[in-house]
Amino acid sequence: MLANHHQIPAGRGLVGRAGQSGRSVLVPDTAQDEAWLPNPLLPDTKAEAAVPIITSGQILGVLDVQQNITGGLTQADVDLLEAIASQVAVGLRNASLYEAAQQQASRESMLNEINQKILKTTDVDEAVQVAIREIGRALNASQTIVRFKQDDEPDTHQAVPMAPVNGVHGQRRF
Repeated sequence: MLANHHQIPAGRGLVGRAGQSGRSVLVPDTAQDEAWLPNPLLPDTKAEAAVPIITSGQILGVLDVQQNITGGLTQADVDLLEAIASQVAVGLRNASLYEAAQQQASRESMLNEINQKILKTTDVDEAVQVAIREIGRALNASQTIVRFKQDDEPDTHQAVPMAPVNGVHGQRRF
């Protein structure tokens, strides 16, 4: 189903209803539910339950279980599926938080490395060159430009190119 990019529109079928409403849907006998959508890949479905996976009020997906026996799914099964969906939501949220924390740690590490390189410089021009080079690397930029202007100077000053550092150019305004 994933390989075929199978999708169900919001509000259609059990999965669509659960995804749109944020509430579990149980159909113990699919033959008795007019809104039930058959799936050609699962032709023997006689009962179905669709349980939304929700975290922080956001629906991440729907846990869909199908049974080939009429009445083969009950409210007790839905209760169990809701507990599982809740744990899946917690796991997905934790994975997302972990990824965000890793990205933040990576950014902070990069900033610390750039700061250390700038602190090792001995004059302003060298510090600017290091900043330009490292900003360009951090952003994977093909060109980096830094412009300085005194508060009391008009905006008509010309930007003068600085010597390229590892293919990254900078400009200093004079």
